Amino acid sequence: MKHAKFSRILIILMIIALLLPAGGAYASSDDEPVTVQPQTAVSYILSFSTSNDIIGHAHVYVTSSGIASYITSKITLQSASLGSSVYSDVIGINPSEYTVYNKVSITHLCNFPVSNNKNYRIKIEITDKVNGKTAKTTLYKTLTR
Repeated sequence: MKHAKFSRILIILMIIALLLPAGGAYASSDDEPVTVQPQTAVSYILSFSTSNDIIGHAHVYVTSSGIASYITSKITLQSASLGSSVYSDVIGINPSEYTVYNKVSITHLCNFPVSNNKNYRIKIEITDKVNGKTAKTTLYKTLTR
């Protein structure tokens, strides 16, 4: 029930994101580092949450400045010891990767195992190609419990 409500909210936010001007928007309340190169991906909606402290639900929605030959989203689970802000990739958990072709946006949903004895975040790498220009953007989103 909670997941269905979240999905409806996510769809509404996606529609709003499509209406944003091409200047770009980064929808995150975190003060996480953001690495941005010259980009064609212009708006982002990111969510990483858990309702049961066992599974973290990652939701990534990205729009490009035009129809992209391809858009690839790669989501990697990272963890840090409690009280630490030094994150590293979780060993034994493969990143989730998803690609769409000839689209203006991508929606990437995946789940990762989590526990209460660590802090978690996801690293999102977006690569797209619009009008022959390939760009890569790296974003981070911490787990909301």
